[in-house]
Amino acid sequence: MNEIEVDNLSHTNKNVATDNINNNNNDIELETIPNDSNNSNNNNNNNNNNNNNNNNNNNNNNNSNSNDIELETEPNNSNNNNNNNNNNNNNNNNNNNNNNNNNNNNNNKNENNNKIKNEKINILLSIKLYFIQYFKKWKGGEKSPVRADLEEIGWSWLSSFIGILVLALLHYRVTVEKETIFLLGSFAASAVLIFGAPKSPLAQPRNLVLGHIVSATVGSIIRVALVYTNAQTEVACALAVSLAIVGMHFTKSIHPPGGATALICVMSAEQRWRGFYYIFVPVASGSLTMLLTALIVNNFARKRKYPVFWW
Repeated sequence: MNEIEVDNLSHTNKNVATDNINNNNNDIELETIPNDSNNSNNNNNNNNNNNNNNNNNNNNNNNSNSNDIELETEPNNSNNNNNNNNNNNNNNNNNNNNNNNNNNNNNNKNENNNKIKNEKINILLSIKLYFIQYFKKWKGGEKSPVRADLEEIGWSWLSSFIGILVLALLHYRVTVEKETIFLLGSFAASAVLIFGAPKSPLAQPRNLVLGHIVSATVGSIIRVALVYTNAQTEVACALAVSLAIVGMHFTKSIHPPGGATALICVMSAEQRWRGFYYIFVPVASGSLTMLLTALIVNNFARKRKYPVFWW
């Protein structure tokens, strides 16, 4: 009995123990179940918190990004504004420069126009003054020389009569037989100088002889060059006289009758033309004959002395 009781007691104790263990397990399960729910809730809460934190972080990031963008855009906008202002300033400066250039161009044009006007005015004034001075020359200004006395007039008549008479005798007495001329129209003009104004520089021996010879040479060249080539005789006449004057200037032998000598050479008829022989006879021979006559006759006069100079 005792063994059976002991076995029963042990079974009961085992049952009690198992019951206690089961109860403990149930208790543990009951305890663990709430803990799991709490943990899940906590996890959910943590997840929510994490999500919230993430959202907050995202929001913060967005805000920071937006702030950064704003910060970035603000300088960009300010830079753009500055650039626009600079461009406007540059445009204004360019406009001002263009205006200044236009003003300068206008000023230059005005100055040029004024210069042109002033030049025209100066030219007109110069022309006016020139013609005023030119016509003033027509008035002269010096007193006319006094008339020569009767003695001077008498000697002028006598000496010129003798000089032309000698040439006329040679011309009409010699040329009839040999067809040679000794008297030219220009010798009459020479007679006025050497017999009427023997003190004149134009009447001295150099001018008388060399002036006629130079003029005859020029006239002969012009006749051969132009008249014989059927050129205009008018041009030949003008060239003969003008070039004869130039030649007399160069040789210091200005003698007004020399121009007539050159003209006669060009205009003389064909039958009276003897080529370059004209320079020697009648020009050189006639001028030397007149010089000899002037030396003899003029020095007989009390108030005359001829020549004043020879060369």
